[in-house]
Amino acid sequence: MREIKFRAKYKDAEGWTYSNPKRMSVFWKDEEDGFYSPETITQFTGLLDKNGKEIYKGDIVKIDDKRLLEIFFVGGAFGMTAMDFSVRATFFTMITQEEDFLKRVEVIGNIWEHKHLLDKVRSEG
Repeated sequence: MREIKFRAKYKDAEGWTYSNPKRMSVFWKDEEDGFYSPETITQFTGLLDKNGKEIYKGDIVKIDDKRLLEIFFVGGAFGMTAMDFSVRATFFTMITQEEDFLKRVEVIGNIWEHKHLLDKVRSEG
């Protein structure tokens, strides 16, 4: 069973804060005070990239040191998509098709702090 946890980006400071469901109220309580950006509250996929880094919704990952994809959550499943939707698959599909799939995935940023990577993907698409 995967660990359930969330992260949120500080509004006026560098970095992220992490919480489990029992402490989720910290995000909602502090939102009024302006500590966290509510749109950045995202959930851990339960998966790690090839370097052991946790993968969250909204992360930008690189596959085989080539293609950039964004992590999404829809219909109760985490997955990844290319900006031009040429690739859109759930992690379950990718992992069941290729046992060592996650050994090819590397988190290189996220959609809030590294928007320039998304622009690069869109221009290449």
